[in-house]
Amino acid sequence: YKTLLDSENRGYEIKVSEVNTEENFVFNSDIKFAFAETNHSIRNLGVCIFIKEKKVLCYSGDGDVTSSALRLYDGASLLIHEAFGFETKKEGHAEIISLVNNLKSLNIEKIALTHIKREYRGKKINNKL
Repeated sequence: YKTLLDSENRGYEIKVSEVNTEENFVFNSDIKFAFAETNHSIRNLGVCIFIKEKKVLCYSGDGDVTSSALRLYDGASLLIHEAFGFETKKEGHAEIISLVNNLKSLNIEKIALTHIKREYRGKKINNKL
């Protein structure tokens, strides 16, 4: 959001730290962030948050999985991943069927899907997975 950093009336300070996929970002010595590129029309990094070396949360941001993102997500307690389509691919976005098939081989405790196309929201799809 282009105006995020311009707002004077938000009531708190935002500090920006540039990150990359080659090195982790450490916050308060016991929280570590690691990153991987996803497949999107503009650069997007998936992120995993480690607390005391436990991979607690991973978030894809906006974009389809890549092999490096899958390696990053493996072992997560929770992965929040965008899944715009169901079976039809939209460039730069994940679709539910292939995403779930890619994630089945990983050791992830829970998966939450977000950014789902409106026509699929609220429908039961378990029988198709």
